[in-house]
Amino acid sequence: MQQPSNQAFFTLWIGNNDVLNYAFADKEAPTSVDEFSSYIEGVIGGLKAANPEVQGALLNVPDITSIPYFDYVGWNGLVIDGATADVLNATYKGNIEPGILEAVKLGVITEGVRIKVVAGIALELVKAQLMDPNGPNMSEEQALAYLDTAEGQAQVDALIDSYENRTLPEDDLAAYDAAVAVEMENQQPIIVATLDGYNNGLLPEEDMLMLQAAIEEQFNITIEGLKAAGIYPTFQEGPNPFVVAVDVTEENPLGIRQAVEGELIALSILSLPDQPLEENGPSKVTALADEFVLELEEIQTIQNAVKDYNASLKNIAAANGFAYVDMKSLIEQYQKGYSVDGVRFSSEFVTGGIFGLDGIHLTQPAAAIVANEIIRTVNEHYDSSISPVNVNEFEGIEMPNTVVN
Repeated sequence: MQQPSNQAFFTLWIGNNDVLNYAFADKEAPTSVDEFSSYIEGVIGGLKAANPEVQGALLNVPDITSIPYFDYVGWNGLVIDGATADVLNATYKGNIEPGILEAVKLGVITEGVRIKVVAGIALELVKAQLMDPNGPNMSEEQALAYLDTAEGQAQVDALIDSYENRTLPEDDLAAYDAAVAVEMENQQPIIVATLDGYNNGLLPEEDMLMLQAAIEEQFNITIEGLKAAGIYPTFQEGPNPFVVAVDVTEENPLGIRQAVEGELIALSILSLPDQPLEENGPSKVTALADEFVLELEEIQTIQNAVKDYNASLKNIAAANGFAYVDMKSLIEQYQKGYSVDGVRFSSEFVTGGIFGLDGIHLTQPAAAIVANEIIRTVNEHYDSSISPVNVNEFEGIEMPNTVVN
């Protein structure tokens, strides 16, 4: 920032872009408060070096999550009719459920094989214990006969339970896990063959019926779980949460979810078509990229950064004897609506008169309101008598023919 020499008075209002850039997904994190404070102190140091008697006002940072760009659309601002809801439900079902079904088939068959593998290893381990020369010292024939009894089977079942519940000693668990992993690798051809046999109806009837019941049960459990978690989108007539693209994880195999209350959807979504113009193209009903969504954690990160920036600005202003202008409170005041000389202003998008059509920048009357708040604070701090400007002399935005709903 180039600083005029021998400047007598200054106003400094920066910090908005430090959080806006993060909100626009340009950065992994907002500017750190240490870096922010260092920059402010550097600017002031340059001004005071040019004029040790310089006076000024530091303006704090508003909460950008409350501006129309982020709070106008709403997390559930996807308003559709019943016919569109039916189409979307059918489309997402067609895109999601076949893949889930295939995954469930493989999972059920694999788990069935794993259960047998775990049982087989348990049987061998108990058998080895029975044949231990320093223990029961049974012959193989005796050990097998014992394992065929209720008492022997109970001993095997107890070992299986201890393994599945992870209550065995750590070294024993590690050895058991290694044995299971090796045997499961050996069983892969059987798993593949079983899946192929099921898909083509080639398994024995009893096996087909048993697998079909298990797969159907697990499929229904999986689908209901995904819907309950908001991962599997569902739609109805009226307002609906937008669909959001996220990373694919074990907990979210679909890589999508519906927005939740409190999340913010960017105003720029209104530029997207109502339906995709091409397959998987961006639209209001397809999964929104990160640039269109502020998640709850991101909102908290922004608000924490604003809080830290403002605390730093207030301290720096006090340490240097400068005025501190609370722009955050001013913007919050206009969120509720406020009259200036009989003209009502609010932060409502388009109609409120504070924010321009981009939902971010201030209108001319709003800039005049800001100027008056600076003047009021400076007059109070420096015991000066600067006259305020007439807010209503400044031209507001020209109302569009159609206001976006």
